[in-house]
Amino acid sequence: MPVQVRIGDGQYVSGMIPLRDGVTLHVAEGATLIGSDNPEDYQSIDPFVDATGQNRGTCLIGALA
Repeated sequence: MPVQVRIGDGQYVSGMIPLRDGVTLHVAEGATLIGSDNPEDYQSIDPFVDATGQNRGTCLIGALA
């Protein structure tokens, strides 16, 4: 069953927003998403090490299988 997540006008501070199959995110024109300053608010998705040796795989909006 499809699921819709809607974010209305305003400013929102959030950690990672995970989106699974069948979920769509709708962000209103007047909405602002701000990433949290706390690294613990982010889940690592398919982590990898980049060419400079830095760990990557965290994001504000992530697609999960």
